[in-house]
Amino acid sequence: MKDSTKRSPDAPGMRPRRRGKALRVALLAVAAVVVLLAGAFFAYVAGYSRATPSAIAALDSDAAVQVVEVPSGYAFLPVRSAGGLGLVVYPGGKVDEKAYAPLCRALAEAGYPVALVRMPFKLAVFGIGLGKNGIADLEAALTAAGKPVPTRYVAAGHSLGGVMVARFALTEPSRFAGVAFWAAYTDKDLRPAGFAAVTIYGSEDKVLDLSAVAKASANLPADAVTVVVPGGNHAGFGDYGAQKGDGTATISGAQQRAAVVAAMKTFLQGLETAPGGKG
Repeated sequence: MKDSTKRSPDAPGMRPRRRGKALRVALLAVAAVVVLLAGAFFAYVAGYSRATPSAIAALDSDAAVQVVEVPSGYAFLPVRSAGGLGLVVYPGGKVDEKAYAPLCRALAEAGYPVALVRMPFKLAVFGIGLGKNGIADLEAALTAAGKPVPTRYVAAGHSLGGVMVARFALTEPSRFAGVAFWAAYTDKDLRPAGFAAVTIYGSEDKVLDLSAVAKASANLPADAVTVVVPGGNHAGFGDYGAQKGDGTATISGAQQRAAVVAAMKTFLQGLETAPGGKG
């Protein structure tokens, strides 16, 4: 004889058990997806471009430049200041910030204090506001060394770093006289802030989207300057070796950085002497 008291799977007392089991399965599935995504993210950010030994050697102090490691990255202190401007520099995406030490050092040798900012996961998109820490650390290092503190700054960045440093400058426009885009462009309108702007890239750069640069020019002031370095490529702003998809440079990295420094000096000197004292 069949047990007439046996419950149907759809009986009211069974429904909470089924819902609970379904919820546990759903949570486990979500957890598995999160773990997979986290693993993929950390695998992605682990594969960044490292600074070369020669780049790391540029972090050594000498008679022309004092280099100080600070919580936010590195501060480059010139022995002799060229004026009242300093720079805050954001590295390119997935590039070791130390790869930009030669360029930052050369700018400091020209008389400009430089804050080179370290980024979380080597991606400036996760540290847009960290330039504030970089400036504070630079000014503290200058004060400790008995050197003058800049009155205003130029925000400079390579590739993704250029996009993000412009966003940072817009959060504190009164501190900045201009923005320098190294193989980069802005996705925000900089004109209301009154920034001067310079865009510098290499003629052999195959990573930079020149159509995006042209489109973004509408976000720059009418007197923005563009400098094309003959023979330079995308990776030549730093010292981290070849970059996938980039063009082949016909000049050395040292030659490209020298050209960038020359263009930056012209830009910075123009800010210092501009009517109204942008610097």
